[in-house]
Amino acid sequence: MVFLSLGVRALVNVEALNMVESVGNIVRHRKAAIVYKRDSAYVVRWVPAVSGESLAHSYQALLASLARQRGLPVCTYCSKHEFVKHADRRIFGDLDWEKKLASRLESVEGGRRRQQVNALEVMHEVEKTIITNCVVEDIGGFLYAGKIPVKRTSRFSCSFMIPALDAVEKAVVETQFQVRHAPTASQVWDQAQMPYNVEVGSAVYAWSFYMDLSSIGCTSAVKSECLGDDERRKRVELAIDALALMLDSRLFGAKHSRFMPVVGYELILVTLSKPLPFNVSPPAMGPCFVEDTVKRIEAFVKATNSSVEVYGYAGDGDAEKLLKANNVRVYKTIVELFEEVKRKALEWLKSQA
Repeated sequence: MVFLSLGVRALVNVEALNMVESVGNIVRHRKAAIVYKRDSAYVVRWVPAVSGESLAHSYQALLASLARQRGLPVCTYCSKHEFVKHADRRIFGDLDWEKKLASRLESVEGGRRRQQVNALEVMHEVEKTIITNCVVEDIGGFLYAGKIPVKRTSRFSCSFMIPALDAVEKAVVETQFQVRHAPTASQVWDQAQMPYNVEVGSAVYAWSFYMDLSSIGCTSAVKSECLGDDERRKRVELAIDALALMLDSRLFGAKHSRFMPVVGYELILVTLSKPLPFNVSPPAMGPCFVEDTVKRIEAFVKATNSSVEVYGYAGDGDAEKLLKANNVRVYKTIVELFEEVKRKALEWLKSQA
């Protein structure tokens, strides 16, 4: 196994990255309840948050766009950034392989001419067909909920983006009053000129992400069967490049058209581990998560005889001093960091082939 783990701390101001509902003329920001310790007591506070589902959507949208650019296969709906993931035969898309798979499933699952089949063989066939023809579902997983259900667990996982606990008291949500100005049109339609309110958040956000690079391009629902080495290499490169693009370009979340957030990364920490998985300590703990991660790496390597590489990006001088004090390699840009991560990951994967 080659396992990538990521921890991010970012100062984000005036964002509407994840909105959940409209109440009258107010559009509300997503909030989450977090528990943290203040002095000697635990307290609960509702804070602005961005869901893991929202962040995963942005990541998979970039996967789909980059895959099409590179000539890698993407299914009908994933290419449109609609991640329904072959959940039902009615949404299998219009590509030839999708039509054939839908017809195959219809013949084995229903009707008076239902075939006698080995369900496990069908499950493996479905998973292999879908991951071969859609790199987004290979990396992001899917769940076909038919009479013979097939589940592929996502190769990546990500947390909610929440305010860091050391700065939670400074996290705020405020309502911005807006007016659509249309004095002439309002003479014809009284709602043409109207006020509305949008909740926006500002906070030092923390986010965690991890991905099992070794299992990309390999089936897992019933048995392991992998695509060719060259195809798997291209998909691993795609998975890392899409993550780098998402972070470097700040391409995640909603409402960028009028509330494009001001994002400044304080610190990014990335680890690669093999053959056992190692996860970066939660960045929401505070900057001390760097020291905690490094201490855990030392103990982990000694206890498991695993290999762990650690990489860092610093947004300011204090973060750079913190990383260097813990012997973490510091890169000047996010792109440079992930280029080195990609190089090492491919080297390790090749040695395991």
